[in-house]
Amino acid sequence: QNAKHSSNFVGLVKDFLSQIVTYPKTLLYEIEEALGEDIADVLSQIHTPLLILWGKHDDLTPVEEAFLMQKYNSHATVAVISGNHDWLKQHPEKLTEKVVQFAKYL
Repeated sequence: QNAKHSSNFVGLVKDFLSQIVTYPKTLLYEIEEALGEDIADVLSQIHTPLLILWGKHDDLTPVEEAFLMQKYNSHATVAVISGNHDWLKQHPEKLTEKVVQFAKYL
């Protein structure tokens, strides 16, 4: 039973990460719609360390959007990855690297 739940959770995480990388604006819009709130309000209510990962050369969602999100949350850290919008698909090892670096300072 736990293996089935674990497998479902892994699938959800993979889907979520794929959506973040592929359609970040759509995902943020969907989150706003689901919560019925402005995403700025949601970000300002997160009181734990938050890592925002962004592609430096993202041609769909400019890197400035990451820094705008950071303005709404004093606990947020922006990590800019050299790559474009789909950097995670091309270099998934960078995700692990940045998360481990971030976690070291928690």
